[in-house]
Amino acid sequence: MPEIESIDQIPGVGAKLASKVIKVFGSEGAALEAIRNAQAATLASIPGVGSRTALSIIQEAYKIREGISPYEVLKTDDIKHLYHQIIEIIQSYANSSFAKDKLSLYYPLPSSKIDDIRRRLEWFRQAAELVNRCQQEQLSKLGVSLSKARPLRSSSAPTLVTWRAILVDNEESLRRLKEFGADKTSRLIRLQPGEQIEDYLTNYDFVLGALKRAGLGASEHADNFELLKSEFKAVDVSPETIISYYAANHDVILSICEAAEELNQLPLTNALQNFLDQIDLSELRKLVEIIQKITNTGDIAEGKDQDYDRLRQATRKFEMMVSETEVWANDRIRKEFSSSQVVIEGDQIISILEASTTETIDPTQLRQYLPPKVFDILIKALQESEDRLSNLLQLKRGELEWIDGVFSESIALPIQAKQEKIRSLQNNLRRAMRAREHHLKVELASKLFQFETTVKRAVQTLLDFDLFQAIGRFAKDYKLSTPALNTEGVGLGFQEGRNLFLMQQALKGMIDVVPVSYIIGQTEWKPARTAAERVTLLSGANSGGKSCLLQNVAQVAILAQMGMLVPAAKAEVCIFDELYYYTKARGMLTAGAFETSLRNLASIIMSDASKLACFDEWEASTEPGAAAKVIAAILELFHERPNSCAIFVSHLADDIIELSRVPVRVDGIVARGLDDKLNLMVDRSPRFGVVAKSTPELIVEKLFRSTEGPQQDVYERILQLIYGSGVKQQEP
Repeated sequence: MPEIESIDQIPGVGAKLASKVIKVFGSEGAALEAIRNAQAATLASIPGVGSRTALSIIQEAYKIREGISPYEVLKTDDIKHLYHQIIEIIQSYANSSFAKDKLSLYYPLPSSKIDDIRRRLEWFRQAAELVNRCQQEQLSKLGVSLSKARPLRSSSAPTLVTWRAILVDNEESLRRLKEFGADKTSRLIRLQPGEQIEDYLTNYDFVLGALKRAGLGASEHADNFELLKSEFKAVDVSPETIISYYAANHDVILSICEAAEELNQLPLTNALQNFLDQIDLSELRKLVEIIQKITNTGDIAEGKDQDYDRLRQATRKFEMMVSETEVWANDRIRKEFSSSQVVIEGDQIISILEASTTETIDPTQLRQYLPPKVFDILIKALQESEDRLSNLLQLKRGELEWIDGVFSESIALPIQAKQEKIRSLQNNLRRAMRAREHHLKVELASKLFQFETTVKRAVQTLLDFDLFQAIGRFAKDYKLSTPALNTEGVGLGFQEGRNLFLMQQALKGMIDVVPVSYIIGQTEWKPARTAAERVTLLSGANSGGKSCLLQNVAQVAILAQMGMLVPAAKAEVCIFDELYYYTKARGMLTAGAFETSLRNLASIIMSDASKLACFDEWEASTEPGAAAKVIAAILELFHERPNSCAIFVSHLADDIIELSRVPVRVDGIVARGLDDKLNLMVDRSPRFGVVAKSTPELIVEKLFRSTEGPQQDVYERILQLIYGSGVKQQEP
């Protein structure tokens, strides 16, 4: 199959639109992969695209890749509608948007793609096999993880880190820094001759140096400066570039790792082993440990590095901690002085100290008037206050010098922290935090870098598995089976078929579904009173299930050609190149519309392609007398086409048979009367070679038996006309 190498190969995609799409997905390769996987929602969200254009792009790409149009086989609006209804049912079993979107690419294929159909059938047979061996609890748990999965996003440009600067003094390092994207994540500063590094150490919390200058002196030993090695790497100067990718996909990666663990617990089959072979579980477990250390915004997660948490907490709550310490210190001093035993009264000491804040008394001169014990109490309280603040900030031994002298030893109340010392302490804490943050990010980025291939493969594998399990669960709930592909003749047959739309209601507990069987054309299954007829009439009671059976035939054909399992206990299907389906006409068509309908029929009949055509009460489109003649002629024309099969649901079976000049099999869905609850009793599976009446008399009888009074008299008169005399009593 031809591959699309560039987006502008797709009809309708110009340079401007291609540029938008590539920008969203990060690269042309990623954009083409998204189109191949039918990521319609993401495409539609791009400004200027929308749902219609997104669908057009996906379908045009499908045409190029497969060599056929999406609706090559589906030839009428009615059968396309059936197909979309089927797809919606299957999509309801998918957990991820990816699987839902990709399922929409499983169009019915023509006979030229029979090998693809066979491959799909075998793959989805294995899906059903796996699901049948799984417990519902396992699938439900896995589904929760898969519901959070999506294709990996290309990370947007990381935010500029304003607290970090990189100094460079040579062209080679400058070029490498830009190649690594360091100018997008840090302040990149070209150091001019005569400029001092110290100037930048005060302006930035953390500074890297890509320098060849010798003799840096004290700058080299500054707490917030680090000299890069000559062969520095991208992660050393721009770790956010790598981390931002994992941050953008943070929750998806964690959910995929969960799903991988759950997948590993399912009952092993050959198909499951194929999925597991694409997943490196041990590497994913390592990745979980690492990625849990960052948040979905690219920050260092809480509780993952004790030292960083300590500094971050101290920086965030610094002002509050200083304020609390000041309050505590003043309360402590007041209590100590109030209870002190000195020559002068404690209350007097407080008054003197409070007065010392005014301009009339010099606080420094008070020491000569106060007993030494007073000064000792004050000094002790100040020291305890510094210790308290140190504990609140969780300072380490090498950081304790930052807090020395934070509280003034001036004899005054209330005491206050020195603002200059506070600013210095706050700066030191922030710089230490940023240095630790940078080193942690470099360490994490160095580790995350090696997981890119592993995580991409795991994500794609589990998204593909979501589609796989969706088909398996669909097959289990709807009792699907693998059809046999008929390559020897033109025909379709199934036993114990179940209409999907009825099954949908049955699964909700609304109805019970009675299995039916049917055959048209040549198959290995040859029930009595059939002779491989390719053209049939389906007759029978109103509400007997003729339309549902016709839908069932179309559903089996559509699903088989999609390469999926079909709603029957056993089925055999030839691959038709054209599928037609016509629902009941709503009222008589106008002359122009009837003419158009006949033109369409002529083109269908004259086509040399193998085809299956299903018509539901087509006679409603014109007068009954004329309709019987037209249908009889159409049946003859279909009969003359050896590669065509056609089924007509009709209430005019007797008239059509009388007019037809070719042998036509008439099958009937027979009504046996009314039960004790006045429900119509019907043999849902048609009897081959039997004309069944539409039995309107049973409907009239139901109304007669369920009403009273004058209304019942009306129904009795009608029944008398139908039966000749009296009311015929039906046996339940």
